[in-house]
Amino acid sequence: MGEQGYGIAAHARSRPGAVAVVAGPRRITYSELHARVNRAARVLEGLGIVAGDRVLVALRSRPEHLEVAFGAARRRAEIVPAPWRSTADELAHLIADSGAKLVVAESDSPAATAGLGVPRLHVGREYDDALERVSAEPLENAPRLDYVFRHAYTSGTTGRPKAIELPGFSSRHALANTLEFQQRFGIDGPEHVNLALSPMHHLAGWSYPHSALALGQTTVLVDGFDAETVLGLIEREKVTYANFVPLHFIRIAALDRGVTDRFDLSSVEVVLHGSAPCPVDVKWRMFELFGPDTIWETYGGSEGLASVISPAEWRDHPGSVGLPVNEVRILDDRGVEVPCGVRGLVYLAPNAGVRFTYRGDPEGSAAIWRGDLFTLGDIGYVDEDGFLFLVDRAKDVIVTGGANVYPAEVEIVLREHPGVREVAVIGVPDADWGERVHAVVSARGALDPADLLAFCGERLVRAKCPSSIELVDELPRDPMGKVRKRELRERHWAGEARRI
Repeated sequence: MGEQGYGIAAHARSRPGAVAVVAGPRRITYSELHARVNRAARVLEGLGIVAGDRVLVALRSRPEHLEVAFGAARRRAEIVPAPWRSTADELAHLIADSGAKLVVAESDSPAATAGLGVPRLHVGREYDDALERVSAEPLENAPRLDYVFRHAYTSGTTGRPKAIELPGFSSRHALANTLEFQQRFGIDGPEHVNLALSPMHHLAGWSYPHSALALGQTTVLVDGFDAETVLGLIEREKVTYANFVPLHFIRIAALDRGVTDRFDLSSVEVVLHGSAPCPVDVKWRMFELFGPDTIWETYGGSEGLASVISPAEWRDHPGSVGLPVNEVRILDDRGVEVPCGVRGLVYLAPNAGVRFTYRGDPEGSAAIWRGDLFTLGDIGYVDEDGFLFLVDRAKDVIVTGGANVYPAEVEIVLREHPGVREVAVIGVPDADWGERVHAVVSARGALDPADLLAFCGERLVRAKCPSSIELVDELPRDPMGKVRKRELRERHWAGEARRI
């Protein structure tokens, strides 16, 4: 199948009545989705979006997210995905950094009325009316390749999101990576039904529904996770594959077996998970529920896929994240490779050998590379069979419910409060979320923790807000003046079997 055989337009021609998207009671065929994408492209055209422009999309997991993304692709524009609850400050940073010319947002989002300096289109009545006023016919100059290019962001050492720049990377490369990934797990045929569980601003939340539509599959969108509801969706829609984060597994494992046994999950062929470590006992329970040959784990980031472990391999190596997709080396602080079983910093070979950088952070970009290998900042080891195990993080990234929270970004906000003298943000153990955000604060005088929590709630999305505040006289520091975050963490992680 050539490039013209992939994407919504191709499947609207060959299988117009096939269901493309399921979202609650809505069932949208490829023909209907194609028409709405054409209208979205024309609306973007009317708002001045041209080839090379970027459109920031801060929406829930809903069909309109896909319509705007594919509509932008038909204008040869890129998408910058952001959490729909992003604050005005967070959106302003992304707009300034990416050069986005338009923001598409929820009408009830926290930043709905904030001044952002660029035009804004609200999904709801405003968006629907705009679509109704334009034609559903395809644009005459639409590109042959009907695939969206995502302008990917991660966070660097300053805590602010940073764009990952891949020289020469394009939608064509993105499609090729999609096909290779789906084929790896045997989920590349049009007969498959995808369950999209993660928010669309996440890499996985973005990738799976877009991949499904490129391949002519049905994607079932989930906005908010309820374990019993999700199991019901799997049964009703005959879902064949889905990507989970450990929190999803934990929520499902917490259900009474009398509840889980009510659902027919036999349609599921592949369960993928990643984003954070999964408790071993919980994963064994998922094998019981979904079947012994279904659950695959991946390790990597927006920078690239690092390793994969099959169901059989994991049962033989519980806790491993698998065999390297490319080259993986474990290096000590001097950059010397360590023997099997010895812990060190995990270094990876980039996909296709393409060296990436973080825009605007040359020092941070240089720091992650040793020769032709880069690190995501994880500490791990390789066993004698070559399987990779992660045991800790060199960086202070907090992984809560599968979402990355970067302490430096939270600390920047906390320091803006007049009552805060010094602050350190760490992750502390949580039975359900893996970790939760905890702030250790040295105050300038009397300080009410509840006031500080409310202060954060006005400036940060929910996942980034501390769930607890600890007041101390002084933060522990080393002779160089750096805060000993490991010491702070140990107070909470002592006695825990895991450190990640």
